[in-house]
Amino acid sequence: MIVTLTGPSGIGKGYLTSSMQSTLNAKIVPWTTTRQPRDDDHAVGNRRFITREDFNRLQLQGLLVGVQTLHGEHYGLEKKLLGLVQQTEMHICEINSANVLEMFPFIRHRFSIALITENYELLRDRIMNREPSIDVTQLTSRLEIAIREAELIKAHSSQFHLLINIDLYPETAIASLAIEALKKGVGQ
Repeated sequence: MIVTLTGPSGIGKGYLTSSMQSTLNAKIVPWTTTRQPRDDDHAVGNRRFITREDFNRLQLQGLLVGVQTLHGEHYGLEKKLLGLVQQTEMHICEINSANVLEMFPFIRHRFSIALITENYELLRDRIMNREPSIDVTQLTSRLEIAIREAELIKAHSSQFHLLINIDLYPETAIASLAIEALKKGVGQ
């Protein structure tokens, strides 16, 4: 079983991943990326960092799914990692809103959670805290993308097992809500 987490940048997918991982003893399905690691990336384990050349080689060999370019960096899920996921184990995978519907056919046994907000100032503040050197143009671009992602999720809300508006709950309650819904949804 893979729990997929979807939502715009800064919405709290990383926090939810950490909470669910520790509570459910779940494993992370990491994205392969050309992005440079942030300080907390290695602790979470949700990214595998490689060179552009290695990424391009994997892509040309057809070994990646969900390939996308975000903020100038490439991301993809390695097919072999998805193939290793067993139905009896719990895994967590963050999936970008732009390609989540494309990814669902590759992830048969899944419980899909989407996070949305109407408070884009909150996302702005979270992005600025995570990336203090971000310039105004990049920040504006990221927020415009976040708004489009939230609208996409809302338009396809029926594709998710759980849709959480983070404006309605404190962050710790979101993790509890997601875990309880997951347990009910998979009959644990």
